Amino acid sequence: MNNAALEGAAIYNYAANGTCNPIIRDCRFVKNESYLNGGAIYNNGANGVCNPQIIKCLFEENKAVYGAAILNKAEAGGRTAPIVKECDFVGNVATKRGSGVYNETASTGAICEAMTIGCRYEANSSSDGNEIANRISKYDFSSINNTGNSSSGY
Repeated sequence: MNNAALEGAAIYNYAANGTCNPIIRDCRFVKNESYLNGGAIYNNGANGVCNPQIIKCLFEENKAVYGAAILNKAEAGGRTAPIVKECDFVGNVATKRGSGVYNETASTGAICEAMTIGCRYEANSSSDGNEIANRISKYDFSSINNTGNSSSGY
């Protein structure tokens, strides 16, 4: 609560040539601010594998340029494949894209395959795009029972 950082103000999961697979359950991320990416959580599979499970968490009033609540990024041949399940995203603000979740594949050979299941989105805002924004080739948005959300890609 009330953390500030350049990226991932509350949690920064960084694979860095290894594996990063935390389970984050029943947590509250409130009023965290990133000056760039991932207001509450930043998942980065740089040259490694970053596959967190984020379950039944609340993301409220977090801020960032990209991914006000969560930013998922794959780069340098790495893989990021988080599962975000039964989380609530309320009042998060992205000054650019992804007020709830932003997914990005930043380099050739990297894979970002994010999945959200049964999440609720309410009163989130961004200047360009929607609550879920993607700059990737694959995002699993079928049959996942999210409510109050929309997705965009560019």
